[in-house]
Parts: sequence; C-alpha cells; structure tokens
Amino acid sequence: SPVWANASAAFRCDRCESLLGFVSTHYGERPIATVKAEIDAYYRWYPVTGIFLDEMPSEADMLDVVGGALVHAPQWAAKMAYYREIYQYIKAKAPAERARVVGNPGTRTVEEFLAGEGGGLGPVADSLIVFENSASVLLGGAYVPTGWSQAPGYEDSLGYMVHSTGTVDLTRVLEQVDAFNGGIAYVTDGSFGPVGPAGQPDNRYTQLPTYWTSLVAQAEFCEVPVTGSAPLFALGLGVLGLRRRVTKVRNWQADGV
Repeated sequence: SPVWANASAAFRCDRCESLLGFVSTHYGERPIATVKAEIDAYYRWYPVTGIFLDEMPSEADMLDVVGGALVHAPQWAAKMAYYREIYQYIKAKAPAERARVVGNPGTRTVEEFLAGEGGGLGPVADSLIVFENSASVLLGGAYVPTGWSQAPGYEDSLGYMVHSTGTVDLTRVLEQVDAFNGGIAYVTDGSFGPVGPAGQPDNRYTQLPTYWTSLVAQAEFCEVPVTGSAPLFALGLGVLGLRRRVTKVRNWQADGV
C-alpha cells in the first residue's frame, strides 16, 4: 500500500544503512522454498537493502554448551547448509549494498554463523542479534555472552534488542551492551502487558519507546520527506530499519529499529 511504501522509503537515504525485510526461519525447520518466496516478495515490493532472518538456532541448538563440542554433526551440517543457501540466495538478489543479512538467534550462538567454517565454507549472516530479552535479564547477570563474541572486530556485527527498559535503566542498559561488545542496539520500554482473560499480550515491539525522541536527538539521523501522514516504521509488516552507531562507544543510543 502507499502507506507502507512511504514508510519504507523514509528509511532510504545516504546515511541510513539498512532497510530489512523480516523473514521467519523457525530454527531451520521452515521450508526453504517458503523463505525464498518471502525474500522475493520483499525485493519486489519494497526498497529493501537486506533481510532480517528471525529464529536462527542458538548455541544450545548447535553445540554441547557444557563441553563445547559438536553433539549432532548431521544436524549441524544440515542447519549450516540451510542458512548458507538462504544467505547466498539473498546475496544473489542485489548488489552487496542491498543484500545485507542479519540473523536473529536472540541469544548466545555459534561463531561459524559470522566467520564461516573450514574448507572454504563461508558465513551465513553479516550481523547477528545475540540478545533479545529484557533489561532485567541483561543487567541481572542471567546472560553471559560467548567468549568469541567479545573478540575485537565483531562489535559492528553484534546486536542487542532490549525490551522492558524503563528510563531509569536506559543508560545502564546501553553501557552494558557496549561492555558486551555490541555495536547494534534497539532499546525499548515496551513489555508484556498484564495478564487478562486471553493471556498476556505481547507489547514489546508494537510501538516506539516513550523516550524515542530523546534517543533520536542523541544520534545522527537523516530526514526524508514522507508523503501524507505515513508512519516511519512498518513493524506490522516486519520491515525493520537497522543502522550502525554513528560514533564509537557511547553516542549510539538511537541505533536500531
């Protein structure tokens, strides 16, 4: 529709890095033909510069977390082949600047997704979301990043999506993301709603955080005229705009979606 077309176009400018189409993979179990069809639709309908692959496998899915050894070699090979095929499919859709791949395990995962494997087998993602949880989990010590993710050189490839972050915890959350080598972040005060007759509604990403304006003021964003009153964010359709921090370390609070 014109509304969503305007919303997606609003992200496209020289200083905005990416407009990503959201595609679920269900941990490598979703039919790859279905995944490819959705990728095709994004490139056909919107000016995307890449794809956000949701529900990628975690470290626990791929490794024996306690021993650090491969435990299901055939499953490992199948998962890597699945995501590598999708990665290469996206890369073949457009020039490099329009074919970024962001994977979302949402927690600790394996380095091979970014670094590739031996024998010349390349990566399956350009960036990874390695944390998608609440501020209390991030700040309370329940989450410990993998050792490999703390190595120099990975900071611009690691993302943190932190919900349920009140204003009082915002600075601490951003400092913790930085301490964990994160270079991409989306922080919001959205959370699960109160339990009602139909259960607990998920309001984590249904709207921008109440402090969004103050975050934007601290980051360098481009301004693009938008026809009519189209919104700048098409989360309902799964169009995500991710961009890297514009300055190193502290001044990147408004990075992310």
